[in-house]
Amino acid sequence: MNLVLAAEGARQEMGGVGLVAVPPIARALVGLGHRVVLEIFGPVIPGAEDFVTDDPGRAFRSDLVAITYPARGRYAWAPAALPRVRRHVAQADFVMVHSLYSFAVLSGFAAARLHAKKYGVWPHGVLAPFQRSVSTGRKAVYDRLAADHILGGASVIFYNAVAERDEAAEAHPPGVPSVIIPHGIDLEPFAKLPARGKFRATYLNGFTGPLLLYLGRLNAKKGLDVLVGAMRRIHAQLPEARLAIVGAGDPPEFAAKVSGWVQEAGLTERVVMPGLLMGDDKLAALADADVAVLPSHQENFSFAMFEALAARVPVVITDGYSFAPEVERFRAGYVVKRDPDAVAHAALTALANPDASFQMGEQGARLAGQYSWSVVGKQMDRAIQALVSDQPLPPDLVLGRVPA
Repeated sequence: MNLVLAAEGARQEMGGVGLVAVPPIARALVGLGHRVVLEIFGPVIPGAEDFVTDDPGRAFRSDLVAITYPARGRYAWAPAALPRVRRHVAQADFVMVHSLYSFAVLSGFAAARLHAKKYGVWPHGVLAPFQRSVSTGRKAVYDRLAADHILGGASVIFYNAVAERDEAAEAHPPGVPSVIIPHGIDLEPFAKLPARGKFRATYLNGFTGPLLLYLGRLNAKKGLDVLVGAMRRIHAQLPEARLAIVGAGDPPEFAAKVSGWVQEAGLTERVVMPGLLMGDDKLAALADADVAVLPSHQENFSFAMFEALAARVPVVITDGYSFAPEVERFRAGYVVKRDPDAVAHAALTALANPDASFQMGEQGARLAGQYSWSVVGKQMDRAIQALVSDQPLPPDLVLGRVPA
């Protein structure tokens, strides 16, 4: 089949790297025999660089192409992209739009409606109550003008987890079917991590003591206030411990807010903030970490968590994670309340018990292996095939059963 995927780009001016799941989704679908055109509104999303083209004639002639459009503003405004998107959608069998509050989604939706194509919406967590509480005024206007129509006309809504669907119940339009398909993780980069010590040499002057790692966007959702509070308690009991907060501000000014919290807590000499790290630099941070501490308000499929698991780093996560039951079932880390005392206690327990932490790391790698893109791609393929052929959606995907 011919498939069009529309998504906003990296929005680097906002401190983000974009929807990093979208390029591997495209690759997974191509691996199952589909031809995919990925429309990126803004800078290229990491992972899609090698199939970006300036030649629109390659659309559906090559198995996989990505076309980027210059975009501006928070919502990736790129009206010049519309004619080309419409031409591509006219040749498509199915359209998938990613996120909701962006011009990329609006463009894909409008083209699908124009050409009477079936389309699916992958919200990527934007329907969660916490996310909907951000910029409520602007979102209320957009909902009335566009989002309600986009969701209401969809052939399917893709959720990453049952918990995400449950949280989105108030925003989910009546009568629109949904499936549960988690994101996947590319396990290959974690098969051989950099030698231990590289990150510490670069950012911690060769420090060899206990190191806690936060990995991800610096955003209000991520519980960084809880993290700093927990680190203050950890420092009181284990003064030699260090914390690395790896990620960029989203929005950029939020990084300064986190730095201010660190300074107010008297932890300036105990915390490093190297910013956004990618590729081998990110892998080096994981290789040097003793425990990953990720106290987010809410997460559906957390790439940071699964990357830590794949790197055999025990995790401390909060009970707002949709995959928290899986972490507990596999005994791959600690699931606690989003409270500085609880987070600190779990992290100190992990640091004090290296043998147990090693076993958690091994179990974490097993858990991550359940969510490879090869497994997830087959689930997406089954859902799309059913929709295009007017068949019922696979019951296991509707129910959201965990992979065996």
